[in-house]
Amino acid sequence: MALTTDKANRRVTKVIYPEIAAAHGVTTVSVERNMRTAIRIGWEKAHDKDKAEIFGNFAIRPDHYPTNSEFIFVAAEYINSKYPAEKALSATAEHTSESNLFI
Repeated sequence: MALTTDKANRRVTKVIYPEIAAAHGVTTVSVERNMRTAIRIGWEKAHDKDKAEIFGNFAIRPDHYPTNSEFIFVAAEYINSKYPAEKALSATAEHTSESNLFI
């Protein structure tokens, strides 16, 4: 969704969370909480060089975790920079099934 949502419409709590929640029959609060937990765990397990490649220098600060919005949109921008826009979604699906970025 973040890959196909234009920058002006990237309102996480008003657009993306409700769409994910509706698709999975859960609340927007649980979507937000579970994303935060997944980001924190992945962030702790990721190598600093991998985080720095995607998120820049702030990624190596030990006291900082990206917010859900930061993570979603920086990751989306990274994917968009690596793959042509028309192939981003299929490339993301292929990459996700082959490996996990942070684990």
